[in-house]
Amino acid sequence: MFRFLPHAALLSILASSALAGPPLVCHPWIPEDAPRPPSMSWLDDGAAIPEDWEAEAVRALDAAAETLVRMDIVQRALIRLSDSAGKGRFLAALDDRVRRAEEAARGAAADRAAAARLDRCRFDHSLAVATARYLGGERASRQDEAASVARLKACAAALGDDPAALLAVARATTPLMRTGTREEHAQAFVRAYDLAAGMPEGEGRKRMQSVLAWDLERLEAYLLDAEIQKTGAKPGSESRLATLRTLARASEVAEDELNRFIFLAVFEGLMSDSVPDDVVEQVLHPKGIKSNPARDFPNFVYACPICSPAVEAFRAWAGRRSFYYGRKGDPYVSECRLPEDIRASLFADAAAERRAGIQKLVGRFVVRRFETLRLNDAELARWREAIARASKRGAELLKSQHYDTQDGMEKCPSCEGAISGREDK
Repeated sequence: MFRFLPHAALLSILASSALAGPPLVCHPWIPEDAPRPPSMSWLDDGAAIPEDWEAEAVRALDAAAETLVRMDIVQRALIRLSDSAGKGRFLAALDDRVRRAEEAARGAAADRAAAARLDRCRFDHSLAVATARYLGGERASRQDEAASVARLKACAAALGDDPAALLAVARATTPLMRTGTREEHAQAFVRAYDLAAGMPEGEGRKRMQSVLAWDLERLEAYLLDAEIQKTGAKPGSESRLATLRTLARASEVAEDELNRFIFLAVFEGLMSDSVPDDVVEQVLHPKGIKSNPARDFPNFVYACPICSPAVEAFRAWAGRRSFYYGRKGDPYVSECRLPEDIRASLFADAAAERRAGIQKLVGRFVVRRFETLRLNDAELARWREAIARASKRGAELLKSQHYDTQDGMEKCPSCEGAISGREDK
């Protein structure tokens, strides 16, 4: 028999101050002044928990397209299931939901909808794990806590520009609970705030803006007001948001930093894998690809913030003989260490397969660069955000310059490779 909290006690926990405990637990995802969608009866009216509550919870999550609504279901269900057995059963049900979504995404009939559903299932599970660590009186190790937060961030990134998922990252990285995450927290909150402002009118936007206002009035007030008062400014929502924007800008990767990162990732990758000239020539000037004759490098998007330094690195590697000094032969190229599947893709007949090879190649180089730098969680998050922004700009340039219609390039290979490299790390 599971113990459950009376409805009044549940509302009391969710309405409590930020200082009462971790924001993932003690701040509601849907405040009382926001439109509340239909939910499970045993969450809303304090009725006894039904025998098949796991199946009912999974059905409710599957039916909720809005990320914030699913976050509310996960949080409230975990609080209601106040003993460890109930919490364990809920996490197991979510884990099984992920496995079934993975099987569907691998199936013969898999499509983008199946992949998107898998991303949603993984995010819901990661949020539940991160939230559950603060419930039941159990103390997680620092390593376990860091791993659960890292998983939440990765799953949130897979959802793209989702303001609710970004707010979950902001709460998970609040300096109240973890040290060294101040800028990362600010960046996630500001991004969520700006995305919410661009949402279409409707209850979803009202819910999102309500919870952002809740955090500005409570959590951010606790974190920032003393600092704001020192400047002589009056603490309030506007001054808190302005302070968060300043913190977020301070943590952003500058354009020249990103240029160096991509250039060095590709150049060092080419050197480490001892990539021969014929492979580089095939990447830069592929044979047999029909494209706009004005394109100097048909596999790369002109002016893309990731393609540009990548092309420069390929060209620098191709021109290495011109700056050798007192050398015989080619001292940096011995036996090619490039995986055979990547090499085969680069020389495939189909343009799409060749570009998939470039994506794998750039992804391989970016992963290696991350491993070389040995970044901490906050630093990784900073670079992941920078690559995401640059890739989005690359996608815009691809469309505006008609690479999709004139060259058959649906996605920028270098951007997709950099994205996969940042996620694999």
